[in-house]
Amino acid sequence: MNQERFIYFMQNGEKGPIKIGLTFDVQRRLAQARTFNYQPITLLGHIPGDQRLETALLKRFSPYHLLGEWFAFNDELCNLAKGVFDVEYEKHGDRNYLILYRQTTESMTDPCPFCLASHSHGIGDGHRIEHCLPQHGRSSILTTDGTSLCRDHGYIIKTRDPDGPPPKEPRYNRVSEVRRRIFANLLTFATNKFIESNIFSVDPATIPPKGGVELLVKYPDGTPCKIRCNDAGYGEVGINILYGIKSANPPAYTFVSRQSNEICSAHATGWLERRVGKYLQIPAESTSIELYCVKHVYKQLAELEIQPIADSFKKQGPFHL
Repeated sequence: MNQERFIYFMQNGEKGPIKIGLTFDVQRRLAQARTFNYQPITLLGHIPGDQRLETALLKRFSPYHLLGEWFAFNDELCNLAKGVFDVEYEKHGDRNYLILYRQTTESMTDPCPFCLASHSHGIGDGHRIEHCLPQHGRSSILTTDGTSLCRDHGYIIKTRDPDGPPPKEPRYNRVSEVRRRIFANLLTFATNKFIESNIFSVDPATIPPKGGVELLVKYPDGTPCKIRCNDAGYGEVGINILYGIKSANPPAYTFVSRQSNEICSAHATGWLERRVGKYLQIPAESTSIELYCVKHVYKQLAELEIQPIADSFKKQGPFHL
């Protein structure tokens, strides 16, 4: 049985930046965040969720992005974290019902305040049973005027433009095989080094030390790298590599990692799955937050093939690049 995960929202200081993260243990994660932090870290709220929901929230609030999973303070994110939403509702009898809008009859709805995902419903408007995943979101929310809305009561679907054209089919950019190879090679190299150093193995019972481990190593082509691992929970190990790490001002063909604010030529972030299989994995809808590589080093990273140590794991699981 899978252990329940939670999307959490933490704030650094009063009116400070807000972090959106995913964890198995909210209180443990809060304690870790408060360690050595000179400003108070406040837990604004948490909800059951998964990696896909976290990725959707990171994209939704990307205009406020600062660094890694930290976002500039804004009222919408702060209220969302607390379960407060500026939404419309209707009262029928002794119940209040959320009004959930969609653009056309064939469109997905706006993000549902209960589960934060969009839903698909039939052509007609009116009351509907909620379509939220049972393991996601909240059972109730508050409106900005203090009214409580209950998820079990369902919601009322309203269409803004009933006669509008159907929504355009989303376009999916084909990901090059070169990018796949680079991502797999970088993560495989880092994983191999941690296994060689006895930090962990493919056995889920072996867990990286509390706070994670960071090593300075050299890639097979001689390039200095910084690799990190951490206990991601449920037997998984988070893996991060910064290739071509620099300690001086940015020279040519480098960039600043959005996750760590460190200067390097490429970085990759994912995790090693060890329970349902032994393979490297990345979040769905991967972006430059998970993988970035300057073009100058594309060819050499793609051509220098890195194999898993002793064939103990697969270098590409169900990637979503």
